Amino acid sequence: MNKEQAFGLIHSLLLQGDLEVEGDNLDAAQRSYQRAKEAAGNVSPRDDSGFAIACDKLGDLARRKKQFGAADKAYDEALPVFRRLATIQPMHLRDVSLCLSKIAELAMAENKLSKARLALEEHFRLAQRIASSDPTHGEHQRDLAGAHGRFQQFAMMNGDLSLALEHAEGGHAILERLATLDPSNANWLQDLAGSDCMFAMLLGETGDMRRAVGLLKNGFRILSQLAREGKLNAKGRTLLMQLNQQLGSTP
Repeated sequence: MNKEQAFGLIHSLLLQGDLEVEGDNLDAAQRSYQRAKEAAGNVSPRDDSGFAIACDKLGDLARRKKQFGAADKAYDEALPVFRRLATIQPMHLRDVSLCLSKIAELAMAENKLSKARLALEEHFRLAQRIASSDPTHGEHQRDLAGAHGRFQQFAMMNGDLSLALEHAEGGHAILERLATLDPSNANWLQDLAGSDCMFAMLLGETGDMRRAVGLLKNGFRILSQLAREGKLNAKGRTLLMQLNQQLGSTP
C-alpha cells in the first residue's frame, strides 16, 4: 500500500468511527479509530494529522466510558503531533487548543488542579490568539467562549469567585453576540442557554439571586423554543428538564 492509499484508508476509518459514534456504537467506533491510528503509525506518526486525530478521538471515547487513564494516554499522544503540525501549518493551532481543553477538563474531573491550570492557561491564550486573528469567524469566537467557561468552572472549584465572574462575563458576552448575529444557529443558542445556567449558578453563590433567576428564565425560554422547533440535542433536553424543575420551585 502506497502513502496515498494509506491516507485514503485512514480518512475512511476516521469517518466510519464518527458515524459509529453518532449511532452510539462506541465499541465499533473504538475499533475504527484504533485501526486508523495503527495505519497512520505505519506511515509517519510523528507528523501525520490522521494519527493525532485518531488518538484524540480515542481519548474522547475513553472519557465517555470514564476510562480516564486511557484518555490521558491518548491525548498525551495526540498533543505533541498537533504541536509539530502547528509549526508548519498554523491552522493546527486550533487542534492544539482544543486538545489542551480536553486535557484540562479531564484533569478537573480527576481533581488534578495544577495540571488543569497549566492546560487551561495555554488553551485560553491560544483561543484568544485564534479568535483575535479573525473576529468574524463564529466558531473561533465560540471556542473562546468555551475557554472562558472552562476557566469559570476551574475558578469556582478553587473558590475564586472574582476570577469566575470575570470569565463568566467574558464568555457570556461572546455567546450573546453570536446568538444576535445568527438567531437561527441552534448550536450557538444552546451554548447561550448553557452559559445562562452556569452564570446563574455562580451568581447564586455571590448572592445576586435576581440576576440569577433572570438568566435561568432566559435559558429556559431559549431551550423551550428550540425544543418546539425540534432542534434540541440530548444534552439540551436534559438541561431543559432540569430548568423546568428548578424554575417550578423558584418563588
